[in-house]
Order: sequence, then C-alpha cells, then structure tokens
Amino acid sequence: MFETGNDSQKNSDVEVKVMKRITELSADDIRGMDFSSEEEACEFYSKYARIRGFSPRKDDVYKHDDGKIISRQVVCNRAGQRHQKHMHNSGRRKQPKPITRVGCLARIRFRCFSSRDKAQAEGMNLFGVRTRNIMEVMMGQKGGAESVGFTGKDLANHLDKQKRKRVKDGDAVAALSYLQGKLDSDPLFFFKYNKSEQGNLLNLLWCDGTSRMDYNVFGDVVAFDSTYKKNKHPKVAVTDGDLAMKEAIRVVWPNTTHRQCAWHIHQNALKNIRNLDFANEFKLFVYANLNPDKFGEKWDKLVEKYGIANNPWIDTMYETRASWASTFMQDKFFAGIRTTSLCEGINSFIKNYLHCKCSLLDFLFNFERAMKKYRHNELESDFKSSYGEPVMTTALSGIEYGAAKILTIHGLIRCMRQELLGQAPSCKTNFLPVLGRHPYVKVLTHS
Repeated sequence: MFETGNDSQKNSDVEVKVMKRITELSADDIRGMDFSSEEEACEFYSKYARIRGFSPRKDDVYKHDDGKIISRQVVCNRAGQRHQKHMHNSGRRKQPKPITRVGCLARIRFRCFSSRDKAQAEGMNLFGVRTRNIMEVMMGQKGGAESVGFTGKDLANHLDKQKRKRVKDGDAVAALSYLQGKLDSDPLFFFKYNKSEQGNLLNLLWCDGTSRMDYNVFGDVVAFDSTYKKNKHPKVAVTDGDLAMKEAIRVVWPNTTHRQCAWHIHQNALKNIRNLDFANEFKLFVYANLNPDKFGEKWDKLVEKYGIANNPWIDTMYETRASWASTFMQDKFFAGIRTTSLCEGINSFIKNYLHCKCSLLDFLFNFERAMKKYRHNELESDFKSSYGEPVMTTALSGIEYGAAKILTIHGLIRCMRQELLGQAPSCKTNFLPVLGRHPYVKVLTHS
C-alpha cells in the first residue's frame, strides 16, 4: 500500500493513489486492518487524518511489565478540554493561549497481536480449540483481559483471515492438494473424486494405508458408514436401511449378505405401528432364531392380534424379512454385529473433532486427527491385553486363565466370565499347558 521510490514524480503518484484508497475506507475496513508495527499503524493514521483535515497525536498507552506495548491510542490533536483552572485564573499576568482542545472525538486504538500470540492461537485453532477457549487460555496466561492486547473479535478476524489464506485457490483445490500430498508419505493411500460439468467437486473418496490393511484382515463383516474394498467383498454388510446404500451393495457386492440394523428396525416399528406392546413383541422376530415355518405362524398371529393386516409397512417388512430377521441368517457369520451402533459410536467420537463450520480442508485434517487418536487408543488396549494379566474372579480360575491367553482382557473374556459365574462355584480345576497346542483345563473335582 505505502510504496516509496527515488523519483519525486513517482512518489507524488503513489501518494495520490494512497490518498484515493484511504478516502474509500469505511470504519469496518479500518477495524479489520493489520500492521506490522506500532510505527506503521501511526503512519497510516497520520495520512488518514491529513486527508480528513485534522492532525493526530499519540495518547495513552498500555504496556507489559517487560515494556512491550499492549495497546496504543491515537487521537485528534484537538481532543479533550482545557482544564477549568486555566480558564478562570484572575491573577494571570500573560494573555491566555488560544484554545486548541475542543473535545474532538476522532480517535483510533491499535492493539498489539504479537507473532508469538498469533502462532499459539493458530496452532490451537488448527487442532480444534474454539476461538473463545483460545481467548480464555491467553487471558489466563497473561493475567487478565487487560493484559492480552487484543479482543476476541480481533482473534476471530485473524483466524478467519488465516483460514482464507489456506484455501485462497478454493476449498476443493486445497483439499485435493492436501490428499495428493498424503501419497508422498503413504504409498497405500488412495483417493478418487469426480466433478460436475461446471468444474465443481461432486464426490470424494479417500482411504489411508492403515484402513486398507485393516479391511483386508477384518473385512468379512462391514458395518456401514463407509468402507473401501480391495480384491475382495465382505461376507456381510450391516446398514441402517438406506435404500441408496442397499442398491449400491447389490450392484457392487452381489455376493454379500445385506443385513439391516436391528436397532433401526425396532425404531421403525415404533414409528409406523404406534403401539409399544407391538414393538416389544416385534423384537422376537428380529432377534430370535426361530424355525422359518414357526416364524410364519407367529407372524400371522401377531398381525391378527393387532389388526394390521393391511398396513403397508408390515407388508414391506415381511417381504424383506430375509434382510433383518435372525431366523433367516443363522448360517451367516456376523461377528456378533446386528446393529450399526459401532458406527454411531465412532461418529460420536469423531464429532469431538469436527463442527458444522469446518471447511473441506479442515474436515480432512481434523478427521485424520480423530483417526490417529482412535488408533492410539487401540494401541494402548493391545499393549494392556498383551502384557497385562487379568485378575481371576471366578471359582474356575483354570478356565479363566486359559481363556485369558486367547481372548482379550476387556472383550470376550467378560462374556466368558458371565457364563462361568452361572456354573458350579465349587468346581476345582487345573490348568495344563501343552507345547504347540492350545492350553486346556482338567476338571479335578466337582460338587
């Protein structure tokens, strides 16, 4: 803005351009301006004042204990009033000086936002800390709001400006560049996208190397929100009943069993048949492993009992029973998954890292942070399971000990203990390890 040169004519031209630009500035424009130093800010206001027809002077200043300026106020040289004692001095020998302080209200206050504070604020914001919380932290560090040197609005404006710089070529372009950069550090990283005829980003799919390897190991059963396939189809896909997803599974994974989420099925029963007793009886058809003929008999009785033979939802549910009733899935492996609650739990976890105002670039960055935390939690659990010894809590300690060598401490072993607690409490066992084979337990006495 404030260029200078050696040629006097050039200087004059620049000065005119600067003056023209300053005259167009509104109060909001000035409030949003940044300067690299106090001197630069005062120089700007001097030029602004000259154009507006007044002269500025420096007024009060607030400083840190180390002498660094927190804020500086510059006012019109005619601001304030002459003190009354100088106006009514009867013993005055000299003529009073002309009045120059007439209460002019033109003023501006510059607040100092140091590069150190900016770096701290940007770092905290990048990792999901909200602006108001950043401001509270800084006020705590500096001993109060009066020592910070800037307001919450100043902070929000600065962070917004930095966000716009990161996506100066467009949010979608910045996001794709970010994903492209991931290929350099992760050779298994994959992403694909398509655009509209107008060049706008329509769909984006990405998957890092760890997720792809996890899918190859644990991909027999997939609970949707999202997945990525590589050279194999899951044996089972559990969804919330979304029709578009159902059709996609049919086309892309034709040999995959599609199971609708049991929890969503039950909620739909409450919504479509507004009867709590019906919904409770309906659970039997969702979870129980009945004989198919028995299923049909009980279904007819349920429909007759509640008088819902002509209900369209009931007809649809019976036609699609093979996708939600356990009766028709007894020969399929589901790894204990009958609902999408696992996905919803992950969604709830990820929401701690995201908010509705995220740009696409911020979404990708914060989603990656969430996944790193999730995987770190998994790593901690693996360590505790591998190097920790469970406390034996049942009378069948030999069975417990053998199971602990195979099952995870905080997972399946809990289910096994519930089974053991229902067995004979006086059963005495002995754990017998066998080289090259799974350990087994010999029951010595039982009463």
